[in-house]
Amino acid sequence: MTSHINHRVTFIHPADDNFVDIDIDTSGILTLPVANFPRQDRYRVPQALVPVSIKNYLQGISQLRIQWASYTVYPANRLFLEVVQPGLHVHFTPGTASEADAYRNVASLLEQFFELKAEQHNFTLSTSATLFVPLKTIPDSFILNVALLLQHRHGELGYLKYADTLTLAYSAQKQEMVLQTYFSSSAVVNVASKQDTTVFKPRDHVRTEIGIFGIDENASSLDDFTLNGVRYAVAPDSQVERTFLHVKPRHRTVPFAYSSQLSLGLHPKTTITFNDTLVSPEYVYQFIDTSSIPADILAEQNLPLTEKKCALFLHYTIPKAYFFDKYQLPKGADLVGYWGETDLEAPEYAVDGWGSELLLELDQELASRRLELTLHSRYQTPVNTDTQAGPDQVQKEIPYPHVFYACDPDVAPLRDPESRLLGVSPFDSKGLGYESYFTGNTVFYHLTASTAYLAHTGTIPTAVGSYSEINAMTSAIVGLGFLFLLWKFVSIGVGKKLLKLAKEVGMKEVKVSVSKKTN
Repeated sequence: MTSHINHRVTFIHPADDNFVDIDIDTSGILTLPVANFPRQDRYRVPQALVPVSIKNYLQGISQLRIQWASYTVYPANRLFLEVVQPGLHVHFTPGTASEADAYRNVASLLEQFFELKAEQHNFTLSTSATLFVPLKTIPDSFILNVALLLQHRHGELGYLKYADTLTLAYSAQKQEMVLQTYFSSSAVVNVASKQDTTVFKPRDHVRTEIGIFGIDENASSLDDFTLNGVRYAVAPDSQVERTFLHVKPRHRTVPFAYSSQLSLGLHPKTTITFNDTLVSPEYVYQFIDTSSIPADILAEQNLPLTEKKCALFLHYTIPKAYFFDKYQLPKGADLVGYWGETDLEAPEYAVDGWGSELLLELDQELASRRLELTLHSRYQTPVNTDTQAGPDQVQKEIPYPHVFYACDPDVAPLRDPESRLLGVSPFDSKGLGYESYFTGNTVFYHLTASTAYLAHTGTIPTAVGSYSEINAMTSAIVGLGFLFLLWKFVSIGVGKKLLKLAKEVGMKEVKVSVSKKTN
């Protein structure tokens, strides 16, 4: 049984930067200068070392993945690329416990780490139970609990609040918890920690390894990275080791960009404009390095590279203030899946779940380079006073849509090298979320969103006044309308009876008068 926590820190520095100012003393303390380099931290905590106050909430859970990403656009590093839509995303699958117990445990974990209240009916179901929360900043409670998990002093982890992305995961099969963080600039850590150097010290129960790498551009491509650098295990008598790594990341980028706009009103349109002409996947394939594929494999398959299975997808996280009507698919899009709250009539305050999740497959040759996706806003809770949006409007955010290619490397001719190397990258973290809608060996090529803030703000008309007053007024109006209709029905019925009676009386008078004349 593992009796220590593994902590791996990786810096990526430009090839033209001379990152050699490394100081190591006899006790094993490593000191680095402040540098504006991308940094990834990954902690692996064996279940046996997870504190009881956290471990109790992991009972009955098979898999758990909690991801958070900043709403502000940050420079993504192609080696650490992990595209997460902004806000807090929670995914889990129950294990041995009852479903109700699993939901309660996850809800307790969220309350302890993020001070969030959640119940089973707030989750939606797809390949896992899912919850989205538009969390803008990391709370102090998260730092406190992570310090407890990592056996670290709370004051030394405050910099985690400035991470660009965070992932907290648990696997019952692997019997471990994993915390992964990404900083687009490692200098943020120094500023937040108020230190003019980066210091790593040997710690009991923690094995820390530092890696400082540059990407060898001459030996790398879009799909292949050759890393050249050094590693150092923070411990007395440890030595710096020269290291070369060959990595095939699961998440990659292509030189396409897109922008998105959200119109106002009760039926807003999301208009996605592709800044570049979208073409078939063969444009993507020209970036794929096939030099490592044995010639006999290519010859044996006898398939052109362009027959690799790829498709273009749009993934949309839609909070419950909005919903999508699956019968209003835009031209150039096919519905792959729509999960969550799909009731077309319910107002927002009557919807329990967080919202819905949409996955579309897009035409890869959109002639207009535009896609219009019609959403619908739900009736909002009335407001008591004027809002920022106006006297009778509320503002609701919706995360920016996410557009990417998904390619299946199990199809020849890329089966051998892709499948073998994808699962061994030390920088990938695959799990629940949109990745789970694809096969285990799917490779993702992400388009770049042309925006500085990863969310739209929509303005929705609403009523003004207290909810009870408006509810009472609405009930009164409906009641009066019902009484009016009832009165009309009754009056029409009574009128008909009176008319019939009048006609009968008139006929009798006519008969009497005729009778008198006859006599």
